[in-house]
Amino acid sequence: MDPRSRIIQDALRLARQYGAASRGYADGGMPEAPQQPMPIPNDPVALARATIAARPASARLAKTFEQENQPGVIVSPRPGKGGGPTIHPEAGFQFDPNAPVDDSAEKPWSPATPNLLGAKLPPPVQHPALYEPRMNKLTEHASKIFQNKNFQDLIEQHVGLRGLKVMPTVGTWMGEMEPSFILQHPDMTPEQASKLAHILGFGFQQDATVHMKHNPNAEQGTLALLAGTGKKLNRQQIDAIHDSARKEGLDFTITGDGKAAKFLHFGPEEEYDNFLEKTKRIADTNKLNERYHARTEGDLINAKDYFSGIFGGQGGGDGLPASAERSPDLFRGIVNHVLAPYAKAIAAEGYRLSPERLAQTYGLTPEETTHVRESLYPSGRKVDDRTTVPLMTGQEDLDVVPTGNRGQATVTDVLQALQNRAASKGQIEPGDHSDAVKKRIAEDIAKEVSFHVANSDKSAIGWYDAALKKAMGRYAQIFPELATDKDAEMLFHAILGMTSQGNDVYNNSVHAARLYDKVRQGKPLKEALSELKGTFGDKTAAIEQNIDKFRHLIDTNGYDKMRDLFNQTKTASEWNKILRQDKDLYGPNGKPLKIEGGADQKVTGWSVFGPKIGSFINNLHGDYSTLTADLWFSRTWNRLLGHNFIHTPLAEAKQYQDLRDAMKAEYYHHNGFPFEQKNPYKTSEGETRYKNGEPEEWDFGNDMKGMKPEEFEDLINDPDKMLNFAQNAEASFRKGQYKEKSDVKRRAKNWIENRENTQDAPRGNPERSFQQDTAEAAQKLLKQKYGLNISIADIQAALWFHEKELFAKYGVASEKAKPADYDDAAQRAVEMYKNGDLYRVKSKEKKPKKGAEEPMARGGVPSPDRMMRVHPAMRIPGVHIRTAEAGDPIFHGDE
Repeated sequence: MDPRSRIIQDALRLARQYGAASRGYADGGMPEAPQQPMPIPNDPVALARATIAARPASARLAKTFEQENQPGVIVSPRPGKGGGPTIHPEAGFQFDPNAPVDDSAEKPWSPATPNLLGAKLPPPVQHPALYEPRMNKLTEHASKIFQNKNFQDLIEQHVGLRGLKVMPTVGTWMGEMEPSFILQHPDMTPEQASKLAHILGFGFQQDATVHMKHNPNAEQGTLALLAGTGKKLNRQQIDAIHDSARKEGLDFTITGDGKAAKFLHFGPEEEYDNFLEKTKRIADTNKLNERYHARTEGDLINAKDYFSGIFGGQGGGDGLPASAERSPDLFRGIVNHVLAPYAKAIAAEGYRLSPERLAQTYGLTPEETTHVRESLYPSGRKVDDRTTVPLMTGQEDLDVVPTGNRGQATVTDVLQALQNRAASKGQIEPGDHSDAVKKRIAEDIAKEVSFHVANSDKSAIGWYDAALKKAMGRYAQIFPELATDKDAEMLFHAILGMTSQGNDVYNNSVHAARLYDKVRQGKPLKEALSELKGTFGDKTAAIEQNIDKFRHLIDTNGYDKMRDLFNQTKTASEWNKILRQDKDLYGPNGKPLKIEGGADQKVTGWSVFGPKIGSFINNLHGDYSTLTADLWFSRTWNRLLGHNFIHTPLAEAKQYQDLRDAMKAEYYHHNGFPFEQKNPYKTSEGETRYKNGEPEEWDFGNDMKGMKPEEFEDLINDPDKMLNFAQNAEASFRKGQYKEKSDVKRRAKNWIENRENTQDAPRGNPERSFQQDTAEAAQKLLKQKYGLNISIADIQAALWFHEKELFAKYGVASEKAKPADYDDAAQRAVEMYKNGDLYRVKSKEKKPKKGAEEPMARGGVPSPDRMMRVHPAMRIPGVHIRTAEAGDPIFHGDE
């Protein structure tokens, strides 16, 4: 079933569910409808227009119209895209003709709009990039708001009504099918309907809401047509009406009783003939023989008018006009009981409300913006438990939408479900480092760690201490000097930490054992590293760079000096001053090294190898007070924020335009006239790019070569085709290991990675420092509340194990991702060494012919017979030099 049909089917089901028993509305129903249709206006022009209809006014739809001809509001649970009334005037959409055509605030945001004709900024509510929200779920979540007592109290206090009748229905907005709610009340006045429309418009972040009024005068008002069959329309009929209406450029709403499609004409009267012609074609095509022409009273209330309608006045603001003197109590009430519940409800489907964009759009004060942000916070109540404990115990199900082969869930699907679940219970904006946020996240971390300790089959407590000591004991079986020589131990810990980047503990241990084994045979570390170049997995370049940095510092300064420096704790600012002043601490390239971190953030000298790797080596070396924010901790952290993915709409707006510029430049370079091929460093907008003060020339590839003009114009002006092009260009770039460089491919990569990649590392130094502070707060809670006295390193390890067990529960954890410690990994690496398999490459490729090079697997190394040679020099003092002989386990025969 396609999404549109599902929307209709679910809306019909919900309509039956709510029916006349919609919670909280008063008895009495609608007034009795007249037995005869409302008279056609006496105005000659109006009569002439009415004759365009093929059939006389339907008596059956007269009652339907009478029910519609009451004060009310139509609002959708789907958030707006940022504007509305002038988006498709050329397609004939019937919107407010008085809306300014060039007002960017009135245009919906999409990747296509920046720097073109529309808004340069995304809307306050941002659509998920990888997931198409389920409209039926939005309807279910949003409908609960109307049932909430706080919402009902707010509406009674400020609108004067209690017991709204809520009727779910469907309709279209800008040609797209979406669910809607019709809200009415037997005693509702037009003024009350207007107030309600403005409140719901802002609270539900709509581009516009429809305000319906009772029209006692058949000759005046908004022109309307109802078309149906006399019976309730089914899903297939509504689908067909949608297809026809989209071709005609008209929007419609299914009436509350489900018997007709209602078309409204908000345009000028001189365009009514055209409106009637279009509605007649739609009705004829779909055999909607029951038709009712009428005039109704209503307004299309646009987003720019919400605040003036709620608070009165025409006050200023950077975005839409706001009231100069808004009632703080009313603003907070709408935020607390409409906007925040709505934002949490739609967060379950991947939408995110940005307090900053909301403030820019509506001109909110700093105090109002802070209140919006804080209203989204997790409540801390048991019912809003955002930890994964209820999932692990089976008390709560995770709503995973599988997108993999044969209906299987993927890691991305689980990440999406986890972040949406958390955000629906409370959202925390990245960059919000307030004490309130620290307290909430620390409480969640403490709860998950305590659950792990009490329930995990394999506890991570002691992962760095007891497990590592056992691991070192195992390595000492084959490398005995590790038990007695502190330099050997320091070298091994450094290698083990640096080769952890991008590798699971098993591969990490094998890589470390290989490199260390070569050094202890007598090879200088630089030569050993060169022989293993390119074999350390996906992050091999970063690993090799760090190892060479370590090698250079040890060669220059010796183990004793570097041991003392590495284990000292200073602020990042103090470290960087030392690193700038002491040339012996410069890197292999002769330039000063640098430690990342906030100026006052305290770190050890190991952080010169990067904040994550530095902390990890520090932990391995016996200091368990620092937090290692690896991939798994990042997953924990970001699902507790409700933001597992990188996607930043503000950045996407620029990335989209950057790609268009590069595509245009490359297209004209290959296919344009000579005058179009000039000025290769000019963007398509005529702006010169500069790098280091000099004009930067374009780096051209061949993606646009040979493209026909009409093909290029069709591509460059269609956002969906642009996205497909970017995905293909990024995939090609990645498959070629990023060797075929061009501005088109690089910019496609930037855009796609922003849309699709997960947030796998801290978002800079402030967040990294905040994570350390939060972990320390969780450490105190674990001791005070749960009686657990554990280190920061063990907190990270416990979360690591817990997160892996969570992913295993949902069937998306690979064999490599199963919880394991360095003792498990060391045992396997030692066995491989003893069995002669440490350097053996496992491959599914066919066995090479004798004499041919052994195939390389990811993370593997060439055959040992080309590499295992004894070197006369030895870098580690006191280590016994063993001569390799035939029969030793380090030699292998053919597989």
